[in-house]
Amino acid sequence: MNFVKQGMPMLAFMALGSYGLSKMMTGKYISEEAKMTEAAARDNFDLDKELEKMKRELDLDNWENKRIPRPGEAGGDMIGKSDQHVVKFGKSNDDDR
Repeated sequence: MNFVKQGMPMLAFMALGSYGLSKMMTGKYISEEAKMTEAAARDNFDLDKELEKMKRELDLDNWENKRIPRPGEAGGDMIGKSDQHVVKFGKSNDDDR
């Protein structure tokens, strides 16, 4: 009698919940797929055309390689510390003088 009071409602709840969730998720995926195909049909994105467009916008023949200063160098920053207090290989810069 205990199974009829507690077991059957639990099993019925689990079975109906699983069925309901599967139906809801199927509907979610169908609606997402419809949105994606609608957007793809509207955009007509072509990777080759996009590459040619970027090549026209960028000047790849005239560029300059600019070096970024490392931390501790002139123009670089060591998270709030000045160049005088940077420790290199166990020695401070004051020991080198």
